[in-house]
Amino acid sequence: MDRLINYGKGLNLTYAVRDGIINHCGEAFEQQIRPDFRIKELSTITTPDFYPTTWEGAVMRMADKVAYLGRDVEDAIHLKLISDDELPPEATSVLGRTNSEIIDTMVNDIIKTSIESGAISLSDRVFHSFEILKDFNYSHIYQSEKLSDYHEYFGRILRTLIEYLEELFAAHRLDFAAYGREKNSLAVRFGDYLQKMQSFYESDSWGNAVVDYVAGMTDDFAIDSVHEILLPGAFETLF
Repeated sequence: MDRLINYGKGLNLTYAVRDGIINHCGEAFEQQIRPDFRIKELSTITTPDFYPTTWEGAVMRMADKVAYLGRDVEDAIHLKLISDDELPPEATSVLGRTNSEIIDTMVNDIIKTSIESGAISLSDRVFHSFEILKDFNYSHIYQSEKLSDYHEYFGRILRTLIEYLEELFAAHRLDFAAYGREKNSLAVRFGDYLQKMQSFYESDSWGNAVVDYVAGMTDDFAIDSVHEILLPGAFETLF
């Protein structure tokens, strides 16, 4: 740890990044965020009750709320879980109706209110509208009966990816060229990830590498990866 870059007040860059990631939770719906400058035992944190140690982490925690609110609405409309007409007007009249409008409103409000308050903050008006739309998302999207049948499906996707990559890592370890011989891009990208992160995991634990990699996947990439390893699209290239 002594080798790492100092990050002010005795912190180092690795701690600051991990702290920001662990305490970034967008499902804690506070109006105002200030850093908690105490040094915490990060491995024991399992709830969203702790706050980041840095201002950058506080910004990321607020940004997490901004990022998903409108995107989830747009995705739900695209999937026909909800219609645009169902959106609560008390929220859309302030925030906007599209993801880009919602992000623009909230980001500008955070900048203005944070300068005035000295904390990473939303104004009362925008925060009230945010809560209305957040409650709508929970009742009409996240807890929708239409999605309940998919929960086990999503679990199978994650289990399949983790089991495949764990077997791959057990077989090849740090033979990075071997990942390219698996004839699928998931293996290639995972090998590239391991090679780029080698120095980090050697100082930490290789046991976290698979879960870290899967946790960083987008939904579309995870689904495409499962299709690729279970149903390769070009069998003719193998023969």
